[in-house]
Amino acid sequence: MTEPSSPTVFIVQLPDADDGAKVGADDYLLTHSPDDLQKLIDGAKELGDLSYDKISGRIDTVLDNGGQEAFFRDSALLHAIAKLATEQQADFAALRSKLRDAEIRIRDFDRVMKPIITASLKKQPPTLGRDEFGGMFKKNGFMCRMKLTQEGPVSIPICNFTAWIVSETVVDDGAEQQGMLEVEGQLYTGQKLPRVKVPSSQFLEMRWVVPAWGSDAIIWAGEIRCVGPAIQALTDHGKKKRATVCTHTGWRKNGSRHIYLHAGGVIGSVSSHSPVSVEVDGPLRHFNIEKLPEGAELKTSIARCLLLTKTDESDDSGVLGVLCTIFAAVFRAVIRAADFGLHLVGRTGVFKSELAALVQQFFGVLMDSRHLPGSWTSTANSLEGLAFHAKDALLVIDDFAPTAMDANRMHRDADRLFRGQGNNSGRGRMRADGTLRPNKPPRGLILSTGEDVPKGHSLRARSLILEIQPGMILSDWLTDRQADARDGIYAGVMYAFLEWLSPRYKEVSNLWTEKVAELRTELSGDGLHARTPAIVAELILGFRCFTLFAHSVNAISTEERDGLNSRCRGALTQVAKAQAEHHTESEPTEIFLKLLSAVLASGRGHLASFDGREPKQPAACGWRQQSIRTSTGIAEIWQPQGRLVGWVDSGGVYLEPDASFAEVQKLATEQSDSIPTTKNTLWKRLSEKKLLASTYKGRLKVQKPIGGGRRWVVHLRLKDVIGVDELSDSNQLDDDEVERWGTESIF
Repeated sequence: MTEPSSPTVFIVQLPDADDGAKVGADDYLLTHSPDDLQKLIDGAKELGDLSYDKISGRIDTVLDNGGQEAFFRDSALLHAIAKLATEQQADFAALRSKLRDAEIRIRDFDRVMKPIITASLKKQPPTLGRDEFGGMFKKNGFMCRMKLTQEGPVSIPICNFTAWIVSETVVDDGAEQQGMLEVEGQLYTGQKLPRVKVPSSQFLEMRWVVPAWGSDAIIWAGEIRCVGPAIQALTDHGKKKRATVCTHTGWRKNGSRHIYLHAGGVIGSVSSHSPVSVEVDGPLRHFNIEKLPEGAELKTSIARCLLLTKTDESDDSGVLGVLCTIFAAVFRAVIRAADFGLHLVGRTGVFKSELAALVQQFFGVLMDSRHLPGSWTSTANSLEGLAFHAKDALLVIDDFAPTAMDANRMHRDADRLFRGQGNNSGRGRMRADGTLRPNKPPRGLILSTGEDVPKGHSLRARSLILEIQPGMILSDWLTDRQADARDGIYAGVMYAFLEWLSPRYKEVSNLWTEKVAELRTELSGDGLHARTPAIVAELILGFRCFTLFAHSVNAISTEERDGLNSRCRGALTQVAKAQAEHHTESEPTEIFLKLLSAVLASGRGHLASFDGREPKQPAACGWRQQSIRTSTGIAEIWQPQGRLVGWVDSGGVYLEPDASFAEVQKLATEQSDSIPTTKNTLWKRLSEKKLLASTYKGRLKVQKPIGGGRRWVVHLRLKDVIGVDELSDSNQLDDDEVERWGTESIF
């Protein structure tokens, strides 16, 4: 059935005659002019806008003149009735009763009206069930809602306070954005409720009310779902502030410009079209890089900063390398995220924390040795979060001093953080809905201090280890430098450096990778780990950026700049060579061979000859001489100690793979350490370092006839395990061997 059309019909009401009789158009024109009729037409009402009485009269006229057939053919009248049905249901019901009395079949009427009413409803705008406040309102200090009942609307309090949203902020940490609402309130008693920050995602849950405002703020039972919408509806949106704030330090693009963010605001020229605000918390609140104090000159301040790299030229203790490295790290840190870290190590009392604090105070005067931003006693997650938000800045993490109770945890945390720094990667995380959250790797440069060095060959390859010996840092020198830091000289110079770098940042950043690659090639070789030349190159370029800035403001001459750059490069090269020793100590094969020798020396394991007896030089192979009583007297015999870990002859040492690896790993575990590779990987590393005496057709193990059968063994040289080039024929201990290996007796 096709939908009836909706014609537009207007009703012209002609005035009755003097005697009350109805007047037609012809009769009206006999006594009135055409203009009078036109005025009536212009004032005519559309049929659909007529009241119940007008429509009822129209129905009477149609039925009187044409009956039911005329009624059902009058499209305009039917559309007017449909409009009445959608807007005035009571009048429509009365109209249906009238039609029934007029003997019109209601079933036919409803069948005809249904499509017309449906079409009329589609054309009407949706009826709002609530007003602009959603039925919420304030009354007597309460927030209330309106409930419609059969007896009429009823006011229901939903809580005993009123609240409103003060500001709506988008919090941007550089990886993801989160909405944050600031809410204030007032109890019905008039008591003010303090401003509280609530994540947008948690606002409607209302779990923040009691923790923020205490138990006096009550949400009535069953009304918790209404409180959030009520706060939203009753907030004065004209007064609500909207903003985007950054919660990290470091560089950020602002239009076509680059600006540096810190706790005190922004360094660089900010676009008027894109204002930026910064809001950091926790230790980052002290990352406030202030301008030079009033009256301080930039040239003089730069000269005082350079005293951080000055030491006695005759001093060969290595202090120059330490000072140049940490000074270069300050200006390397603000270029971009680094893929390496630094670690200052030394016993207590050598001023390592005080030295680290000096360079940390380039980023804020308040971060002295008692207020450093990070500590290894903190949880791993908090350190990861701090390293992520401290973008393009030096971050000191103090006091790496593992004890027996927490050694494993601290080494594990250090490995995780330095590995994330070296790989520019963070731990993967998921949201509650199963989607992946952005990784949050360290984005600055970590400077760690401690009495021990974090374990792990791979970890040490991602950092420079700087040892501070007693006497390297003189107290008088340190006191003078601390005074400069407290006076704001270091932070002021950093502010000036960042202002100078801001318009040049894009150029420096674009050229950085290329310049590092060139310098790394120059520094490669000399037995350095593959990562070390790149670390040194990054630091040298960081130092050169500072001297370029100092030269551009006429604080140093060209000759002074070149001299400083040359001295820094020489000092950093010496640091790189010293780094090789730390890599060797943490290299898996070195650890394995050292602990294997300890297993034999301590009697935890032994090597035997191929027939199972004591080998030549048994004392060096884990055997001990014991005295026993026999029928003929006292006899001296050799007894194996501990577990059999392999065999030995003049051709070398043949390790039983499983037993030897297990025993070495057990000894390492007892020392809160471990072999940082799997068993098969270890044999590969031994082969790569040319430490395997022989292999078999590309396999890392060889077959040897031992004890009546053939065994697959790992073949090592004698000197790498027991420290001799060949075995002597004597089974007797000389005096040196007695002192080295000792003897045991049954008596």
